[in-house]
Amino acid sequence: NAIGILGTFKKEEYKDLFLKKTTDSSYTVAGNALYALSALDEPQAYQLAREFHEHPAKGELNAAIVAVFIKEGDESNFEFIIDGFSKMPELSLEKVEAFPQFAALTLKMENTDQFKRAIDAIVKYRDALPATEKGEISKLINDNFLKPIGDRKEAAGLKEQAEYVRMFIK
Repeated sequence: NAIGILGTFKKEEYKDLFLKKTTDSSYTVAGNALYALSALDEPQAYQLAREFHEHPAKGELNAAIVAVFIKEGDESNFEFIIDGFSKMPELSLEKVEAFPQFAALTLKMENTDQFKRAIDAIVKYRDALPATEKGEISKLINDNFLKPIGDRKEAAGLKEQAEYVRMFIK
């Protein structure tokens, strides 16, 4: 957790520490270090995430790899991204932070089946919100994410994708 807290400061002098800790034997330490590094040096964090993706990763490290791929907009690893995003606890900080980039990734998607699965994950996230938060945050997700995604897909001539996302706007 200390690595994660240091990462919030986004100070260049911690970069070497973050780099070193990305290879820690603890998935939690390595994951927090990768998150922290991505705030300082996205290209290097992305390169490490691609390397780490080649080996089994669990817990926080797996979540950090997914978050870096989402942030990078790397659609080539869609199966890994959708699986990782779906496995993040619905109300976790990791999912809250990854959500905007995940939604933005849908704008790049041309594969309609993948797009639909991504929209399903967004809708599942929205619908899992607790009742006390659901109204306000659901409206935010609908108005600031789903509606613009549908509009952009329509403008791009991807009518089937636009119609699909609009089915879920309440």
